[in-house]
Amino acid sequence: GQTSFAQIAASVRASDYNHAVFMPTMCLVFFFSIGTLMFPEPANTWLHGTTNAAIASFDWLFAPTRTFKVAIKARKSVARKT
Repeated sequence: GQTSFAQIAASVRASDYNHAVFMPTMCLVFFFSIGTLMFPEPANTWLHGTTNAAIASFDWLFAPTRTFKVAIKARKSVARKT
């Protein structure tokens, strides 16, 4: 049958997640959500600016990342041969 939310919640123990990562992330998401609800116009302007900047610089962000991944893979390949 189907698993209910209560069953899933009961199966998750407190040690199943990293508190040092979860708590700040939860706070950021919470405050971001509240901020966008309280200040929709500035949030709209900021989000459009961020989206436009990401789109404009995507190729410059993608190229070094891909190059770095290829270099790491080549280095591991050479290390295995020796």
